[in-house]
Amino acid sequence: MAFIIAGILFFNPEDGALTHTETGESIKLTITAARLLDNILRSDAQLLSRETLLKEVWDDHGFQGSNSSLNQYISILRRSLAALGLSDVIITVPKAGFRINPAVSVARLAPPHADIQRAEEPAQAAPVRSRQGKAQTVLVSLLLLVSAAGAFYLAFQPDIFHSFRLFHDRLNDECSVVFMKDIDGKTRNAAMKNISAILNENKGECGKNQRIIFDSNDSFTTHSAGRTLLSICTTGKSNQTSSCDNFFYNNRKSG
Repeated sequence: MAFIIAGILFFNPEDGALTHTETGESIKLTITAARLLDNILRSDAQLLSRETLLKEVWDDHGFQGSNSSLNQYISILRRSLAALGLSDVIITVPKAGFRINPAVSVARLAPPHADIQRAEEPAQAAPVRSRQGKAQTVLVSLLLLVSAAGAFYLAFQPDIFHSFRLFHDRLNDECSVVFMKDIDGKTRNAAMKNISAILNENKGECGKNQRIIFDSNDSFTTHSAGRTLLSICTTGKSNQTSSCDNFFYNNRKSG
């Protein structure tokens, strides 16, 4: 499961990528940092005790954690989020644990991967569709100072993060398309046709103040055409993502 944080950051727990949806700036977290952020985002702003996080992030995966290591990784997450424009996302509750700031919206997106399709399922499954609520505005009055501090930190921590970017195109004059990975011209043209077909099938459209996020993953077997994610997102006044309609296809054949 992937997440949109405060309408402007896309987080994919599978590869640890934390990406600004507008600028394409990205930080790739370590496995432990990504696992910790995933647990916190899944909590629905509920309090998570230190004991719970140490168990789910370290113990359950065969590692030994401590309060010191938990504090260190919380600090890493805060610096990473701040470097991409979001501060005060993770709140410390003294002598209790941590939680997401209730003022920060967390929207869940359809997962890029799913369990292997059962044999009795049809060749092309219907899309799974979900609706995410409108993101609340997050004030970042010290954005420039925080970004500079984050950049300074990253410059001296090359072993913790590395950057990658999203890839942008346009479906029409008003609708932009964001691809989660780089693809060649032929594959991109096929993806555009696939996007148009999905929109037509679901009576959807993408126009002013909207963007499409698209990703398609090849199958690991010869019995499936892979998995496709398409999100039709509305953008707010600052051109940040505010809500998305998500369509997830398992074994969709394009073309």
